Amino acid sequence: MKLAGINFKEGNIPEQLTHRTYIKNWQRIIFKSFYCYSELPNNFEEIFEEKIMKADSETEKAVKTVLDKFAESYAKRDLKSAMSLIAPDSDVVMYGTGADEKCVGPEAIKAQLERDWAQIEEPALEYNWISISTAGNVAWASIDAVFKAKIDGKKTKLSSRVTKVFEKRGDKWLIVQGHYSFPDQSQFFD
Repeated sequence: MKLAGINFKEGNIPEQLTHRTYIKNWQRIIFKSFYCYSELPNNFEEIFEEKIMKADSETEKAVKTVLDKFAESYAKRDLKSAMSLIAPDSDVVMYGTGADEKCVGPEAIKAQLERDWAQIEEPALEYNWISISTAGNVAWASIDAVFKAKIDGKKTKLSSRVTKVFEKRGDKWLIVQGHYSFPDQSQFFD
């Protein structure tokens, strides 16, 4: 069925309608139209809530705190603090920007951080944009950032993209996966 230019399939909610603003204003009208003015399904609210993954303010604040603490630890070269934010699991994964920077497990991540710090001075990571979503005790962040460092005596700033996955264990959010990359600068024209 197509309604207002949006394709509906029974039991599925189109992505265009999963934003809270639209849901608040239109959910009952659309569902009544979809079900031909019949009763709404018993699990109506549950269907919509499953599709909404934007983090609530408490989770967003907690995850941003972990991100900020990690950036601070990285800038201070504080290995103990950085590792306290990462799950101690053998399958935790971090990808760096180098072809050889695939780290699986805490020991590999420690070695990568130490290698980074041996190669650069004045490291810093500044976040320009962050989107945080959740599902249960898992959260993920997509980040536009600027990586700053002094490399071979020259100050450098690089646009970067970061994604991280977190798991809530007890009352603490821990990083369970991370990926850092630099956008391909050849795609930009001045």
